[in-house]
Amino acid sequence: MHTRSRGALPPSMDAPRVKEEPRPLSPRSSPAPGHPPTPKKLKMELTDEEKARVKTPKRWREQYELLCQLRREIITPVDTMGCEENGQEARRADRGRLRADGSEESTDDKAQRLRFTTLVSLMLSSQTKDPVTADAVHQLQTRLSDGLTLKSLQEAPDELILECIGKVGFFRRKTEYLKKMTHILEDQFGGDVPRTAEELCSIPGVGPKMAFLQLQSMGINVGIGVDTHVHRIANRLGWCKTSTPEQTRLALQSWLPRELYGVVSKQMVGFGQVICLPVSPRCDLCYLGRNRMCPSYKKVDSKTTSKRVPVYYVDGTMDAGEGRVPVPKAELDW
Repeated sequence: MHTRSRGALPPSMDAPRVKEEPRPLSPRSSPAPGHPPTPKKLKMELTDEEKARVKTPKRWREQYELLCQLRREIITPVDTMGCEENGQEARRADRGRLRADGSEESTDDKAQRLRFTTLVSLMLSSQTKDPVTADAVHQLQTRLSDGLTLKSLQEAPDELILECIGKVGFFRRKTEYLKKMTHILEDQFGGDVPRTAEELCSIPGVGPKMAFLQLQSMGINVGIGVDTHVHRIANRLGWCKTSTPEQTRLALQSWLPRELYGVVSKQMVGFGQVICLPVSPRCDLCYLGRNRMCPSYKKVDSKTTSKRVPVYYVDGTMDAGEGRVPVPKAELDW
């Protein structure tokens, strides 16, 4: 049987280009190094008094296991096009290249490039879907003089960077942020990615979610990266009652086992990308809803069948609202 690989995504899941009104670039969008950035003070955890007011959901582990079961069966963008994956050696479009001086990359060089690529991916990912971010990173890796490195990004003309990342949301602003980031890393952190959340958040364009995801990718487990998907799903499941992703992060960290900090975000993001959508969620396919484990479950109106987003499975089938059927050959071969 011809099955779709876990990394394969149908063209219909690509995001449309986010349009942005053109405006002239400033004569110097890459500012000269200035004073050291002031690390933003982050609240790492709730106080004991605040923790006492947070109730651990009684059946959260059962809910989480059902969510993970479904995640193993569906294809989601974050699994192969997420920010951390963009820097992996197997995914790098600039792997195997000699450095600008003709020498080969050392193991340390590769690890540093991975950290840097992940940070660039995270900075590009805001208001942008994973396939679009992955393509922008690929463009940078193949079109910059030495692949995607701090120096090559720093020295690249703004116009070239704009061409590479022009499909991501707020691409002009992000071009400025990327240039500023290279100077900050060079001047304040020895050319490498910082290793604390507060230092990462001192970089323009980097917030708590990005900081904690970056640290998780580096093996530093100090917090959960909470985006809109995690925030939405945690509230729908009754795991918290919060108004912002940061409130959700603090609430989850007050009771979720630390060993899950590094995996819960990716599991919930993929679930939110495909099943627990912001509008018209696929409750009809959700194992939590079927098992009466989701307080937000709603029966899907049969009249909306034709408007549902197709869900693709690792076994080569799909469900567009009328049950599981084999993926059409035209989509398998795209």
